[in-house]
Amino acid sequence: RGLAPELHVSGKKLISAFRFRQMEMASTLTEVGDNPTFEKVDAVANPLMERFVSGDLDELWVVYTKFLSSARQQAVSEQVLPLSRSSSLPDADGEGRTSSYGPETIFSPDPETILSELLPRSVRLHVFQAFLDAAVSEQTARRVAMKVATDNAHDVIVELTRTYNRSRQAQITTELSEIMGGAAALE
Repeated sequence: RGLAPELHVSGKKLISAFRFRQMEMASTLTEVGDNPTFEKVDAVANPLMERFVSGDLDELWVVYTKFLSSARQQAVSEQVLPLSRSSSLPDADGEGRTSSYGPETIFSPDPETILSELLPRSVRLHVFQAFLDAAVSEQTARRVAMKVATDNAHDVIVELTRTYNRSRQAQITTELSEIMGGAAALE
């Protein structure tokens, strides 16, 4: 039905950037910080899932910085709800796509109960993983920035030490020349 997009923003820097750009935010979250816990993230995910189930939200997307390696992080946008079907799952009527489970497969409890338990957990875990990736990416970026700053400071120290030693050496040479010149004048 085309509801207007809502922004639920986490992180002081991002909130500040959105405020600076005068972007409207439905909610802000600053208490997760650098150490996200499942409980804190669950408090964010649960109301959004309830709104999706009730029809207030058409889709739920998570935009975050995905950790790929210590040298590479990437901004990604992933749809969390509605869940997309995997190609290995059968259609609702059991036809169309093939399943890795045959007709003789027995589920205990029934598939509806399993899905009603697993789907919310899957969404919560997806959102939690996004918070973890964002935290790791931020810490990695900080570490890399500090390494670069440390290396630059080391280079500055080396250059200043050389300049100081050259200056001191020139002063000693001048003093020795004066002493030698004074000794020669006394002879």
